[in-house]
Amino acid sequence: MKKYFFTGLVLILPLTVTVILLVFVLDLLTEPFVGMVKDLFLTFKHQLGPLTKHPKLLLFIGRVTVLLLMLISIFFLGFLGRRFFFKYLHEKMNAILERIPIVRRVYRITREITKSVLSGDKKPFGKPVYIPFPHTRSVAIGFETGHVPKEAEMEGIELRSVFIPTAPHPISGFVLLTRKDDISPLDISAEEILKFLVSCGTYHFEDKNAQSHADSGADKPAETD
Repeated sequence: MKKYFFTGLVLILPLTVTVILLVFVLDLLTEPFVGMVKDLFLTFKHQLGPLTKHPKLLLFIGRVTVLLLMLISIFFLGFLGRRFFFKYLHEKMNAILERIPIVRRVYRITREITKSVLSGDKKPFGKPVYIPFPHTRSVAIGFETGHVPKEAEMEGIELRSVFIPTAPHPISGFVLLTRKDDISPLDISAEEILKFLVSCGTYHFEDKNAQSHADSGADKPAETD
């Protein structure tokens, strides 16, 4: 019975986590606009008929509608962004936002994070590493993200910034400024590290040495007597 239970858990847990994350992202993106779409639907309640009597279904349809409209708007803005006139307006809008005292800080941070994550020239995360954390008797897996600001440098000590994701949701974590000598590289892909974190440490990393031996053995021709 225990084996059947854990087998079913292994099958259903990834799907459940995926659905929960998708619902969370859907709610996060559509929450500011879903009320307006829902009110718009209610103005056509005679045309929608019995649909207006099911508020949960109406809310779901409203969220999906908002998401589709957002995707269409993003593609449309990207298309316009390739044109000179819209590029000119975008530059003017940037100049205006940069002059607003409080807004400009939020705008700058959001713009830099978006460029860093979506840029095709640079990966959002650096190379996988592990460092002593939260004390010297244990280590944590993370990503070396680059050099530290000059204001945070220590005299005679070379520092690096390292992002330590949390489990089971690696979208949050800690940004540490640590000594370069305390950073040890890991020969593991970022995808495997994320799997390890999401599984709360139950995911087993692939043995690359064993895999290479298996591949070399498969390529080696069989000996004949």
